[in-house]
Amino acid sequence: MNLARVDLNLLVAFEAMMLERSVSRAAKRIGLAQSSMSNALGRLRALFNDELFIRTPMEMQPTLKAIELSGPVSDALHLVRATLGASSEEFDPKTAQRTFWIGAVDFADVTLLPDFIATVRREAPNVNISVSYLQTEEAISKLDEGAIDLVVGSLAEPPKRIAMALLHQERLVCVMRDRHPAPAGEWTPRTFALLPHLIVRSAPDMSDPVDGVLAQLGLSRRVVVRVPSHMVVPFVLRQCDLVACATEGVARYYAEIPGIAIYDPPMPLPIRQIYMLWSRRKENAFGMEWLRNIALEVARRYAETKQSPLRANRA
Repeated sequence: MNLARVDLNLLVAFEAMMLERSVSRAAKRIGLAQSSMSNALGRLRALFNDELFIRTPMEMQPTLKAIELSGPVSDALHLVRATLGASSEEFDPKTAQRTFWIGAVDFADVTLLPDFIATVRREAPNVNISVSYLQTEEAISKLDEGAIDLVVGSLAEPPKRIAMALLHQERLVCVMRDRHPAPAGEWTPRTFALLPHLIVRSAPDMSDPVDGVLAQLGLSRRVVVRVPSHMVVPFVLRQCDLVACATEGVARYYAEIPGIAIYDPPMPLPIRQIYMLWSRRKENAFGMEWLRNIALEVARRYAETKQSPLRANRA
């Protein structure tokens, strides 16, 4: 490729399209008119001899060529910004203006994000936060693409190009409707497994640590309801004789709904660990260290103030 034909601004436009998946939002992100962004996209398509982004009913999806280009383009722009001094600019949260893109996996949105967002709003009034709900397998690719700055969730052992830090860990408990008959009787792993279960699962192939524990005991549970979000769980539980397993933090959220009770499980369940992950490529990008420190501080406060939510304790 003749580099004389390459306008650096086209790469900035490409990066914005990868992040926004919309011509209008990408234009707004980098301060262009929508017509100028459309023109830039046309030039990008001609430059790389590929459609790059295909319009769908939901958003513009990148082609395989665009995905292949995403990492190298992001690296190139990061190097240019660092060379020109943009990435070494001191981040002042009181005056900084930028958007941080957060990916939430599992139940992190319930336990940590409310305080995280409130802290950011207090310390950095001109900073925006955009939260996306991700499936586990999406998290690493979104970090690689640069579409997400930080991922929070129960992900472990990422590739070496992804950095991670433990935020907090919590045990799993059982959640049922108040006065559910099961815990009042024989409360054993077998009776637990025989109950009709509700689970939160955003992808059909997601594994669950509860199933692993039961398998070691030669048991399997009856999963009769699967839902994609924690929001609906307490409202379902209080109307049906179902049981769900959740971390203590999520269980406290459920228990704010009248008619919900929380119980110790009849056997030890694994501790669920919550991590934050970020791309090493963007580790020192503008404001990223500050953002990670906010997450660590929120997690520390959460651990210090956490109290057991158990309303009924089975020894």
